[in-house]
Amino acid sequence: MSLFGDGTQRVAMRRRQDARARVRVEGEALDVADLPSFGFSHRSLMWWGTVGLMAIEGTAFALAIFAYFYLRSHANRWPMSTPPPALIWGIVNTVVAPDAVEAAALSAAREIAALPPTTVAVTRRLMRGHLDAVLKQIEAESSHFRDLLQSDEARAAFAAFLARKK
Repeated sequence: MSLFGDGTQRVAMRRRQDARARVRVEGEALDVADLPSFGFSHRSLMWWGTVGLMAIEGTAFALAIFAYFYLRSHANRWPMSTPPPALIWGIVNTVVAPDAVEAAALSAAREIAALPPTTVAVTRRLMRGHLDAVLKQIEAESSHFRDLLQSDEARAAFAAFLARKK
């Protein structure tokens, strides 16, 4: 007699007999077609989970490859062993090719020189200073802007603009 009693042995024996009855021996091969197939092929949740995991891993790998080639195409030096440029506000406004730097600088200087001088002087004064004073500079700029809109230079600039429109 076992620890679990005779009932447990009978159930296990009945299961073995049922499994043997489902399996047919035909020559050297076993025919297991009648065995349950819930754990195999596309009918199994494990199969779908594996396929889904493979798709996710493939996507992550493709994303890593894409990121590598994207960064490789945008970096002048590869691998990028230098620290990134200081791209904070006010440091870089325009990026130009190395052979076009002088032409771009002269063009920007001509644009600034064509502006009203008082406005340029006030703007330069407002742009200098520490970052903590930004709110004060914004208030001062709006005050100067109101004053400059009523100046003779502003009237002349508006008249020239309106003349071009017609």
